[in-house]
Amino acid sequence: MSDFLSWLFIIGLFGVAVWLMPPRPVSRPAPPAMRPPVTPITAAPVPAPVAPARAAAVRPFSWSGASTARMTAELTASLCDGLTGEPLDPRQRLWRCTRCRTCYHEASRAALQAENLGRCLSCTATTFEPFSVAPSGSPVTLTARVWRVEAARDSGFYVAVLENKRWREARKLIFPPAFSTQPGARDFIESLAHRQVAVRGRLVSDGPLGPRIVITDRSMVRAIANPTPDRSR
Repeated sequence: MSDFLSWLFIIGLFGVAVWLMPPRPVSRPAPPAMRPPVTPITAAPVPAPVAPARAAAVRPFSWSGASTARMTAELTASLCDGLTGEPLDPRQRLWRCTRCRTCYHEASRAALQAENLGRCLSCTATTFEPFSVAPSGSPVTLTARVWRVEAARDSGFYVAVLENKRWREARKLIFPPAFSTQPGARDFIESLAHRQVAVRGRLVSDGPLGPRIVITDRSMVRAIANPTPDRSR
């Protein structure tokens, strides 16, 4: 009996000891670390491609002058009869469409009147004007600044004006379609604006076009200085 009471006493002491012990802290997993907010990446807008600017804007112009336009022999040599395709013969009477400026010999114009109701083969216009060939002019070599480059509204001609004067009074370089339609010719002509150029050719001064040199080959014009600001405006 005493042994039983002794064990009971020991078990009681053990229970009291356990009851008096401080509770153990419960280990809990650490909360996940807070991530910084993610800012969405927005692609920057791609700027639209910008076309390279030309050396200068080309101004349009219209031919003006007397009803019988006079042209240089070099210019006439670059043109052909609109009906037969033959080079124009300055010894014959020549006609030109007032709308598209296609040229015809007298016989070709008569054929158009008889078989095509008098209409131009290129644009069907019915009005023509006669023109003659001016003297070839005297050969010159000059150095000048190109003030501006102009393009004809209706005929494919380009003009580089060499003096800051009225159009008819200023010396100019005329580039006929036979030259300006060649590969790279248009860029070459427009690049001459505001540049110092050396020119050799035949200078013709009579007629409504004023003093001009007709350029039929690129070797006749050579740029010798970079473009300069246009102060004529």
